[in-house]
This record gives sequence, C-alpha cells and structure tokens, in this order.
Amino acid sequence: MAHNLDRLDAEELFSLALERVNSNAHGEAIDYLKRALDLNPSDAGACYLLGAEYAQIGMMDRGLEFMAKAVKLDPQLHTGVFQLGLLYLSSGRQAEAAITWQGLDGLGEDHPLVLFKSGLEALERSEFDICRQMLERGIKGNMVNPALNVDMTRVLEKLSTMLGNQAVVGDNEASIPGAKPEAAVPGEHFFISAYRDKESH
Repeated sequence: MAHNLDRLDAEELFSLALERVNSNAHGEAIDYLKRALDLNPSDAGACYLLGAEYAQIGMMDRGLEFMAKAVKLDPQLHTGVFQLGLLYLSSGRQAEAAITWQGLDGLGEDHPLVLFKSGLEALERSEFDICRQMLERGIKGNMVNPALNVDMTRVLEKLSTMLGNQAVVGDNEASIPGAKPEAAVPGEHFFISAYRDKESH
C-alpha cells in the first residue's frame, strides 16, 4: 500500500481523501491529506479539508490550525473564512471569530455569508429576532451551498425550540440564566463544500 501511495501525486491523494471523507473513513482521509501536503504544502484545499477532518474527530486545536492556514493561503476561500470563524465561536473564542469574519467584509452586507455571520453574532448577544431575520435572509439568498443552508436551518430550529421553552417557563427567565441555543457544528457535507466555494463569492 505504501509503495502504491508513493506513486501518487498531490492531486490524486486529495481525490482519494475526498472519497474517504465521504465514506466517514477519517483516519484514511487524514493520512491521504498529510501525504498530499508533504508534496504540496501550499495547497489550501488540502489544508482546509485536513482541518475539517481534525474537527470531525474532536481535535479542535489541530482543526483550527489547519483551517487558519488554509484561509491564509487562500483568503478568497470565503466559506472557509466563515467556517473558521464559526469554529472559533463554537469554541468560545468570540474575539477571534470576529477578527476572522472581517475577511468577509468585502462581500457586501447582503451576501449570504455576511448575513449568516451577522445572525450568529446577534445570537451571541441574545438578539434573537435579529438572529432569525439574518439567518432567514441568508438561507433565502444562498443558492450555491445547500449544505450551509442545512446547518443554518438547524440553528434556527434550535433557536425556535429554546424560545418555545422560554415561553413555557413564562417570566421565570432566571431559571435558565444565559440560555442560548448552541451554534450547530457543521457536518461533513458542509466541510467538503467549503473548499469548492472559491468561485461563488
């Protein structure tokens, strides 16, 4: 097996890694991606997907490291910029998320990724109506990344559930101090789609 892999170039290894990701074979995918990066360390797509795989298996520090490297290599990977910010946010690192999301500023306020990040920032501030409005507008305008719509819809569902629970509790909001719906950690299809989104900004 090792001998055969030694004959593959970086593009072939990356394609094999994608196939393994789609099959939930995280260990093999990581192996292929590391080999691909040995051959081409500046491959933003391989860096991103490796970071995504690390995030999938719970190695968040390594996930963030490789995603950050991917965005540095290719600042036009806008879905990657959004995803990196979301992972920072999910890790409780709001300041780093905000800094990362500045990379989306040039897209315009009506771009789906900008609407999504604005909605999630509103969620962090407990501005639930604004969060809902922003996410719904983003979903409506996002025609290029269905996987991202699925994840943002999940956030809206959690928000609706949480607000419904608050209504049942009534005015006794002290019983759920600081309660917020968790931002959905994107699934594999969203991770995979991110590096393909270079042409959709």
